[in-house]
Amino acid sequence: IIIGSEQQLARYRRYEKEKKVPVFIALGIGGTGESPKEFYIVPLKEIGSNSIAMAFLKRYEKDLNKPLYYDNEKQLLR
Repeated sequence: IIIGSEQQLARYRRYEKEKKVPVFIALGIGGTGESPKEFYIVPLKEIGSNSIAMAFLKRYEKDLNKPLYYDNEKQLLR
């Protein structure tokens, strides 16, 4: 799956570094924008290129029916 251009990812990385905040990529697949069939939130630091394999994405799948929260201590979105 292509998640944007290399230039976009470079801008996100620059922002993450300058602001010293973690950046996450939210990706919905299938369904509609308001109700995707599958939903993933991937830490930018885990993304090596703008092309991501579905097997890689599966680790970051989120249930849209459960609330998300940021664990500041572990710097993870749960």
